[in-house]
Amino acid sequence: MKKRNYIKQLFVLFFSIGMLTGCDFYDLNPENGLKEGDYYRNRNDLNAGAFGIYAALAPEAHKFLLWGSARADMVSVGKEGADAYVTEFVNNNVTSLNPYTNYNGIYQAIARCNRQLEHIADVQVLDKTMSTVDFNAYYGEAYFVRALCYFHLVRTFQNFPLLLEDISENVTYVDENGITVQMNSLALTEEELRALALKPADKQKVWEVITSDAKKAMSMLRHGYNWNGVGDLPIEQKYGRATLASAYGLACQVAIWTNRFHQASAYADLVWNSGGYGIGSAGIWGTQFYNRWASPESVNLLGYSYDGTLETNRLQEFTSPSAPDGGKYLLKPAKQVVDAIFSEVSDVRIENSYKRINKEDMIWKYIGLDAGTAMRKPYHSDASWHLMRIPDIMLWKGILENRLGNLQGAYFFLNVVRANRGLDAYDELEHPFTMLEMEDLLFLERARELAFEGQRWYDLLFMETVLNRTGVLSSAIAKKYPKAEQAAMEIYMQDETRWYLPIDPSLWK
Repeated sequence: MKKRNYIKQLFVLFFSIGMLTGCDFYDLNPENGLKEGDYYRNRNDLNAGAFGIYAALAPEAHKFLLWGSARADMVSVGKEGADAYVTEFVNNNVTSLNPYTNYNGIYQAIARCNRQLEHIADVQVLDKTMSTVDFNAYYGEAYFVRALCYFHLVRTFQNFPLLLEDISENVTYVDENGITVQMNSLALTEEELRALALKPADKQKVWEVITSDAKKAMSMLRHGYNWNGVGDLPIEQKYGRATLASAYGLACQVAIWTNRFHQASAYADLVWNSGGYGIGSAGIWGTQFYNRWASPESVNLLGYSYDGTLETNRLQEFTSPSAPDGGKYLLKPAKQVVDAIFSEVSDVRIENSYKRINKEDMIWKYIGLDAGTAMRKPYHSDASWHLMRIPDIMLWKGILENRLGNLQGAYFFLNVVRANRGLDAYDELEHPFTMLEMEDLLFLERARELAFEGQRWYDLLFMETVLNRTGVLSSAIAKKYPKAEQAAMEIYMQDETRWYLPIDPSLWK
C-alpha cells in the first residue's frame, strides 16, 4: 500500500508540473471525491463518487462557452482590453499558453469516471441491498460522462491523452511495434509513467472509445432510474445526472460525427420515445434559462445552486456589463451577425437570447430573469449550462433525414421547432427547397435555438469536415468582422490548423 500511495503522489506531481495552470488534471484523491480504503462500500459511496465526477465538470461552463461559441460567428469581444486571452478566442488566434485551453476539469472528470468504473465491483461484494440494475446504472453513468468528456476533447483539440484506467493501478499503451500492452503501473519507471500519461491519442482510437462508451451507457442505464433507491426522482437527478435519454442523445451525435447517419437517426428517435421530454411552446421558451435547473426540453445539463451551496459558474462574469453584479463584459453578441440570423421578428428567442440595454449589447441567457430587463442578483451565477436539449436532437434528426433523402421528414422537424418558437411553418409546395437549401435552414434554426450554448462552432466545423462543405466555416466566421477585414479573415480561417485549439507543445516532449 505504501508503494501504491507513492505512485498516486507521483502522478499528482506529474500533472502538477504538466498542466497550464499548475493543477493536476488526473486528480486521484479529489477533495470532493473518494479516497481508497475509506469509501466504495455502499450506494452512498457510489453517489459520492458520481458527485465528484460532475463537480469536476461544473466549473468548466465558461470554457465550453469560449470553445463552442466565442470562436464562432455570433460572438464578439465585450469590453475591449478586459481579457486578452478571451480576445484570442473571438479573433481565432488562440496561443498555446492561453489558460482557457486548459482541459484540467475535463480530465479530472475522466479520472473520476475511471476510478468509479474500477471500484463499483468492490461495492457489489459489500452492499447486498443493491441489484444488478443498480450497479449497471452506476457503470452506465461513468461510461456516459467519460464519453461526453472525450466528445468535447476530440472536436476541440488535435493533441490530448486518452486515459481509460485508474493510472495509479494499471496502464494500457501501444508500444513501438504497434502492440497493445497492459502493465501494472508499479512496474514502470517515473519517466515511463510520465511519457505514457501525456502521450497524444490517435483520434480514430478516441472516436472508437467514445462510440463504445456511449453504447455501454445505453445498454446499462434505465428510464427514470432513482439513484437513491427510494422516493420520487428529484429534478436534479432527472436532468443533472446521466439518463437513458441522454445516452441516446450522445450516441446520436457521436454517430453523426462519425458519418453513421442511419444509426444516428435511429438513436434520435429513441430520445423522445424515452418519455418525460418535449418541446415547449413559444410562451415558455425562455423559462428554461431563467428558472433554476431545467424544463422538459432539457435532456442533460450542468446545474448550480447558489442559494443552497453557493455553487456558481462564470457565465455572469463573462457576459454581464454590470460590474456591481460581478460582470466583466468579456463577450457580447456580434450584432450584425445575430440580427441577420434572427431576421424574423416574431421569433420569441430574440428577446430571450440577447438584448441591447442602455446602449450595451449583451448575451441574455445567463444574466436575465425574464424577457424584459430583470437581471440576476449580483454574483448570482447559477444559470444552468445545457449540454443537450430536445430541439437540439430534433434539428439533428431533420438534418439526418434530409441527408438520407427524406426531404419531407426534414420539413417536419424544421417546422415543429419553428412552430413552437412563434414562426410560420414552411409549406413544401410554396417553398420547394433543395437538399442543400434545407440543410442551410436547419443549421440556421440550430443557430437561433442554441445561440450562445457552445454549439455553433461545432456545427460549422461539422459542415466543413464531415459534410465536406468547403468554405462554410471560414465564410461564416468572416462575417463578424468589419467589411474591410472580411476577405482577409476568410482566407485566414481556411487554415485547418486554426480549427483546433493548441496546447503547450512542451507537454508532448
